[in-house]
Amino acid sequence: MTIQIPNPGTGDGQTGDNEFVLWTKVKDNFSNQTHAASRLVGTEAGQVPLANKARLAASMPDVSRATVEDVDNLIGFDMTLVRNDTPNAPTTISGSVAHFVEPLHIEGTDRVWQFAYASHSPEIQMRMRVLSRTGFSAWAKILHTQNTTKDANGFIKAASPIVKVFADKVELNDDATAQDVTFTKNGVGDYTINTISGLSTDGWYIELPKDINGNPKVAVTLTETDGVISLKCYKRIFSMETFTFVPDLDEPLDVPNGRWIDLRLNDIANDQPTEPVE
Repeated sequence: MTIQIPNPGTGDGQTGDNEFVLWTKVKDNFSNQTHAASRLVGTEAGQVPLANKARLAASMPDVSRATVEDVDNLIGFDMTLVRNDTPNAPTTISGSVAHFVEPLHIEGTDRVWQFAYASHSPEIQMRMRVLSRTGFSAWAKILHTQNTTKDANGFIKAASPIVKVFADKVELNDDATAQDVTFTKNGVGDYTINTISGLSTDGWYIELPKDINGNPKVAVTLTETDGVISLKCYKRIFSMETFTFVPDLDEPLDVPNGRWIDLRLNDIANDQPTEPVE
């Protein structure tokens, strides 16, 4: 229904709408949700923005609370909760997916970006699609200071919980602090580290400090039982039997001064996100 314009006539009571018709038009205008006369001014959903607030209103996300929706079907500036079994969401993330449209000036080349971020870990992934093409790109993990670490030799590596073992202490990154890690120095080069999850079973789990030629500055033995890690450091000797450097068990050494050994632990499982309650 279009806007109805009240007709006040000439004010003599003989022309225009009678009182009933006039106020009926006013009521219908404000109750009709198809035009601006019935909307409040603002930037929330369903409101009419002022000219200087139009850009802000256009950027406000339309939040979906569905937790099983196929993320391929998100539109506009939508956002939805996802689990690691939500269709087309990253299989390693339980959290949210935000959908953004980036309009360009060339017809048919608009880009869509999706960002997936975990609720209980620093993992973030993204993918994009050009509207003139079919399908999204593969999800790509974004590396940043919360999910990587700089090892004892200055190289960037993927990081889950990281324990830096020095000669007389350990340093923990944020994820490792949740594991109640304890450190005991039993003697020269002999360290025990108690953890909850134990050494990582996915990818690297130890990195030794190296010299200028890329050779480890110490040789080590490393064992683990039920999350209790035994790390022992020794002088390196060359074995003529195996033609490799091996620990000299008669020459224990501490971790070199100013250097450390990186131990990577398994992540602790996090709870699945819960759907908001209305």
